[in-house]
Amino acid sequence: MTFCEDCGDVEFYDYGDRVRLVQNHMLTGQVIGERNWGQEYQVRIGATVTALWFERVELEPDPDFSDPAMVATPPVSGDGAAPDNVINLAARRTMGGMQ
Repeated sequence: MTFCEDCGDVEFYDYGDRVRLVQNHMLTGQVIGERNWGQEYQVRIGATVTALWFERVELEPDPDFSDPAMVATPPVSGDGAAPDNVINLAARRTMGGMQ
């Protein structure tokens, strides 16, 4: 996404940008298409396979989105091990403990 240097508003979105609908912040998605020189954007609605076209003025950046790379990992103790209440599912599967 790029911003207008004079006004600070969003000029256009790039593929993959996370956006939300201005009128309903609960409706979020990811930009997957663009037409009419950035006047309309195709957005895949979050948690669905539905893709809809929106006018540029109907969208705004989604500041609340956190992708998997930004999600915090569980805290570790002083010796570097995970706390006792965190279960390592990968280790449990390799030991055959998942029934």
